[in-house]
Amino acid sequence: MSQDALIGADLGGRFRVERFVTDAMLGRVYAARGLHDGKLYHVKVPHASVSGNKEKTERFRRELQATGLIDSPHTVKVVDTGIHGDSGFLVMEYLAATPLQEVIDKGALDPERAASIAAQVAMGIAAAHQVGVVHRNLSPQTVLLLDNAADGGDFVKVSDFGLSRFFDDDATEAMVVTQAGTRIGNVLYMAPEYIEYDEVHPNGDVYALGVLIYNMLTGQPPFTGKAGDVLSAHVTAEIPRPSMARRGLPRWADDVVVALMAKEPADRPDPAGAVALLEAAVGHPLRASRLLGVDEEGAVIRPSRMPYYVAGAGAVLMALGAMFFVGTGVVAGGVWAWYNLPAMILPQSGDLAPLPDATLPTRTVPGDPVPPSPTPGPTPGPRPSTPRPTPPAPTSPGTPSPAPVAAPAPAPAEVATLRIRSTQRAVVWVDDKVAGYTPIDQGVEPGAHKVVAMLPGKPETRQQHDVQASSGAPTMVELSF
Repeated sequence: MSQDALIGADLGGRFRVERFVTDAMLGRVYAARGLHDGKLYHVKVPHASVSGNKEKTERFRRELQATGLIDSPHTVKVVDTGIHGDSGFLVMEYLAATPLQEVIDKGALDPERAASIAAQVAMGIAAAHQVGVVHRNLSPQTVLLLDNAADGGDFVKVSDFGLSRFFDDDATEAMVVTQAGTRIGNVLYMAPEYIEYDEVHPNGDVYALGVLIYNMLTGQPPFTGKAGDVLSAHVTAEIPRPSMARRGLPRWADDVVVALMAKEPADRPDPAGAVALLEAAVGHPLRASRLLGVDEEGAVIRPSRMPYYVAGAGAVLMALGAMFFVGTGVVAGGVWAWYNLPAMILPQSGDLAPLPDATLPTRTVPGDPVPPSPTPGPTPGPRPSTPRPTPPAPTSPGTPSPAPVAAPAPAPAEVATLRIRSTQRAVVWVDDKVAGYTPIDQGVEPGAHKVVAMLPGKPETRQQHDVQASSGAPTMVELSF
């Protein structure tokens, strides 16, 4: 059966293919409607080079089941898998999205935006690594920017986890045969250990992320040309610095790319470490944009402006009713419109909830006053009744009145300072939260704290210090780098 013949077919008796969507690197993607719920889904069917081989089809099916274990808002959600004839298929959530490559083709990205996209990619591959899945094919073609991201921001999803290892050579893949055997994937993003030793290491995805960041910052990959020359450069060439290709980039751009593209896997941070480096570099948490709703046809639900006018009219009616006492009906109508404003403006969709905020403690500069740590407020409860004031006792003429007693001032919250220093620039975590780069004065509560530090991109230099901080003079933490 040819791929085009799939249009109109029922896959596994559960999904009816409606139309062809795109010819991706590893297969063809169709829009299909679930026969059980009537919703649209994306269905990926591998190329004939895989579907014609029963053994590889079975391996493909088992691998698709494994990718379904990945649970992250930054990976494409796998809904179902199955076999249709002699071909496996993968059913995914329906997304309105743009490949990152199309964005890069329009020009290099703003560094802040590149860092946000890279952090979300790292979060996605971290979730895959937790269930034993290595991407091996990370590239701008497999990074998707959702069209329903709100406020002009970005929400990133990574696709095609683990599929590349089961695909044979064909015209749509950038595969290379070397003396060590077959190399599957995009040569522009291959890790040195995979090229040289056929070693599949999870931090190979981190290397590809470093190449991806370089690409976003400069508009092109660091190594280009013939496949053999590119492979050789990955293994032997000096790690490229994006500032050499684009002027005006911040210093952290070079630091992050050099750390992620280290030649040895052990010298690279893991995906969580990559996120920490990016957040420390830009100086604040990197959050994904919130999502607008998507209807069952995959179209983005944009907020309507009309409810603002309705709510405004309701507010005016409420004010007029309160001022001139023109009946309770006018006031009630205004109150209804005002308090129902959120329901009228926002589409009812579970996609509207923003991601949980990442945390990054406030960074301070030596010499600046240390901000006090926030203290928990009182637990809300019934409002106590206010006692009536007792009238003063009458005094005889000539007797001086007692002086008023001032209320005691609240005791200031105790704070302590960790003064963290090192001879080399290091990334610091305090109590498992990123604090920033040394030197740094970190405000904390008095008591025991854990300080962890390492040189950027060198996890083998990690060191931990358990310190006891007290209020008053700063507690010194000297790092031995």
